[in-house]
Amino acid sequence: MKISTRTTWIALFIFCLLVWALIIISLVCVSNRDEKKLQQPAQQDANKLVKKLKRLDLNEKQKQFIDSLIVSDEKKQ
Repeated sequence: MKISTRTTWIALFIFCLLVWALIIISLVCVSNRDEKKLQQPAQQDANKLVKKLKRLDLNEKQKQFIDSLIVSDEKKQ
């Protein structure tokens, strides 16, 4: 049985498609598995974080910027 050139190229093309599909599927599966393993940062008390930020040695512009990000209790109410 003689295999034509066209049949050979079609078979090679399908083989390459299958190989690339397997590579992509395996990468997606690995990335999803790693994504599930990532731990979420621990929820810390907001007041503790504010105290840590205020203890940093910052210049005036940096302090003003940090203060603008910190929502005070008066603004919440």
